[in-house]
Amino acid sequence: MSTLEPAMDVTAIVYTSKHGHTKKYADLLAKKFHLPAYTPAEAAKALREDERVIYLGWMRKAKIMGLVDALQRYRVCCVCAVGMMPMGGMANEETRKQNAIAQDIAVFYLQGGFCYNDTSGMDRFIMKTVKRGIIPMLENKVHPEPDEACMIRMFREGANCVSIDNLKEVIAWYRGRETADVTDD
Repeated sequence: MSTLEPAMDVTAIVYTSKHGHTKKYADLLAKKFHLPAYTPAEAAKALREDERVIYLGWMRKAKIMGLVDALQRYRVCCVCAVGMMPMGGMANEETRKQNAIAQDIAVFYLQGGFCYNDTSGMDRFIMKTVKRGIIPMLENKVHPEPDEACMIRMFREGANCVSIDNLKEVIAWYRGRETADVTDD
């Protein structure tokens, strides 16, 4: 949980999505916070460069795609990194460190999803290699967590783990509280 000030003057959500999971999170937050959600191309037309935004980006090899451009263009006050790993698998501070995100920016990691049909070439080869190591490790757990079970489904048949429940910490940060009821409006 971030102890940073809540973002009362955020004007928009900007997101970069490859397979749609990050877009789904952006849409959920946009509805919850009554803010517009834009792709970088849309945001370039709709927003001034100094506006405060929440940025969401998909991850590849621990790097948040599109983040560098967003940080250069806008006053990013919150970053949500969307990846395949269970939410406990990559700590917010590790995400911050690997992407050189300043301490005054809130950082959250969210589990997204994966579908083999959406990958090809080297990405598909890499994912098959990763699958061979991760699936046995997760299946050997006596009681896998729900996000770990989603990860197993993700590697076996593809899965979408996007959920409003995964956004509790982001919603709490935005509202300036320690916890958030995701059903509140």
